Amino acid sequence: MLFRPLSVLIEVVEYRQIFRDNNLPAWALQLCRRMVQRANIKPPLNPITADHQYQCLSSARAALHLSIVADADLRYRAGDWRALWDCIRVGINHGKRRREDFTWLLDFIVHHRNTKDHLALGDALQAMSKVGEVEWPESSMQVYYSSICVAMSPDMPTQTRYSGMAALHAVRGKVASDDLTPSMMVNLSLALSSTAALCIDPPMDDEPCHTLPLTEIALSWRRDLCYIQIIFALRQSRKWDEYLTNDGHLERCAGIAASLANENRSGHTRIISQLNAGHLALYLAAVLAGEQHDTAFSTDAAGISTPTDTDKLCWKLIRKAWAYASRQRLDGGVQRVVPTLVQHTLQHMKGGQQDVSRSMEAAVSKVLAVLRSLPSVDVDDDQVNELTELLELGERVESTMKLHVGS
Repeated sequence: MLFRPLSVLIEVVEYRQIFRDNNLPAWALQLCRRMVQRANIKPPLNPITADHQYQCLSSARAALHLSIVADADLRYRAGDWRALWDCIRVGINHGKRRREDFTWLLDFIVHHRNTKDHLALGDALQAMSKVGEVEWPESSMQVYYSSICVAMSPDMPTQTRYSGMAALHAVRGKVASDDLTPSMMVNLSLALSSTAALCIDPPMDDEPCHTLPLTEIALSWRRDLCYIQIIFALRQSRKWDEYLTNDGHLERCAGIAASLANENRSGHTRIISQLNAGHLALYLAAVLAGEQHDTAFSTDAAGISTPTDTDKLCWKLIRKAWAYASRQRLDGGVQRVVPTLVQHTLQHMKGGQQDVSRSMEAAVSKVLAVLRSLPSVDVDDDQVNELTELLELGERVESTMKLHVGS
């Protein structure tokens, strides 16, 4: 088998690009599927065919890892955690396939979750994180959720735990809507909480020209964005409220918000970009701005005490969120967040928050105009109208909407 030497070879970016241009990731994943199906690993296993199964699974593991390495972000080494989070945000397109075809990968995951081959389990979950939501029977989904819990357990390597978190991110909508047992909800919540709290070490191959260290939020923002998007999805279901509160998820989101607001801008560190800060703020505002937080904002993500005015911090998140949304195409992800953002903005303005800049007015005007031109978006028209009146944006929104429709 040449898979393992190939996996080493395509660590070199130039070779990885060549293999990707020739569709190697999809080919290797399909080869893995054929090897798993040939192994027939569904219980009960046949001891007579054990050698055959071992050989097939060995080839399947090598092919799967080759697929993961070949598809890694070209800016990073294949094993770099930054490549994993970029795959979550951007996604990949292996072609149009029925999602049910990936039941073979669930068989592979179940087989390896009780073994010591954590690399294979992590690779499989990372591959599933790029598939998105799957339409499996309820029994299969329960098995999949339990496998994600196993992958994120404290005795697993960090990379495997992050792969489990990435897989959870891909099915976060189903996790929020499915009828999970209380024990499954507890296990998922605790596993997610402990995985999101892991320390992130600076990248080993960071560019030598960069002599300044990254700030904490600049170092972890990809992982944090994945985590906050999961929390936002779970917040849409009331049954998750107890777990998000009791297991420290809202407090952790508040800590991330504090780190974002108090980022060291002294010039002695590299800070997060405005675009990435806005992306974080969009989901943080949706999760936190409607809550009563007492002292939750007084501790940042690293556990450092940094007393902060809660209302000012929430309003800062809201302003950053509108600025970010106005610069983006309102895709499905942003569309799901903006209605909540409208609600929280109204709440803070009625509470006496009057710090509305012209740039914020322009951003809100642009987003609301686009929102009104999208009939598929589930937004409260009364709240949109009320916000428009409070900001005195009526004519501006109408003219912006005409320009948007005309284009």
